[in-house]
Amino acid sequence: MTYMAYFIIAGILGLGFIAYKKRKSLIYNALKVYSDISDKLENQTELTDNFKVKHFTLDNNNLYQFETLEEIKDNNYNYIITKIRYNNKHYHVLEDKNEIADLNTLSQKYKDKARLLDGAPYLLAITFNLKYENEQLFKERDVSSLINSFVVDNSILDLNKETNKLMLHYIKNYYNLKIYMIENQDFFENFEIEWIILDNNVEIQQSAEFIIKVINDKVTIIIN
Repeated sequence: MTYMAYFIIAGILGLGFIAYKKRKSLIYNALKVYSDISDKLENQTELTDNFKVKHFTLDNNNLYQFETLEEIKDNNYNYIITKIRYNNKHYHVLEDKNEIADLNTLSQKYKDKARLLDGAPYLLAITFNLKYENEQLFKERDVSSLINSFVVDNSILDLNKETNKLMLHYIKNYYNLKIYMIENQDFFENFEIEWIILDNNVEIQQSAEFIIKVINDKVTIIIN
């Protein structure tokens, strides 16, 4: 046997002896790594398993976020936008507060609907044109991602002269748009808006007011 072979064998035996002596340390470190990975996965699950709801309305012609559900009943403006986040999914609801039967069941209703979201948009695109005193403020401004979050299965989005006010405020806030005159009462007496919808049949529909209903995955667009 050559000297080189002796060195190789001695090296292997030496490594084996070191591994044997440190076996407890190696096993402990392996278990610790496994435990750390398990903790991280568990924490990720806890982070995604969350539920957050925010309610918005108009108060003195400004966008206002409710601190408590009880405030909804006391506010003078009838309509509210609710933003729901649950398990990394999110959607919106625009509704008349007078049609909410029980405030105490809202959270569960929103959570149940969030579980059914699959993320597939019902509209290909939606933009809007906005004029005030014959001045073109926006032309075909894309708001597809936001409006699609209102258009989910078994939902109704009713944009009319009154709810357009709240939606415009919310769009301004959501996209951080510069519409300074929106806070003047005169603006909402004289603004002109036109929504432009490209539906999933690749048909374009335009109107200042419309209703979008989604019932069992079937979309119906009603132009007022």
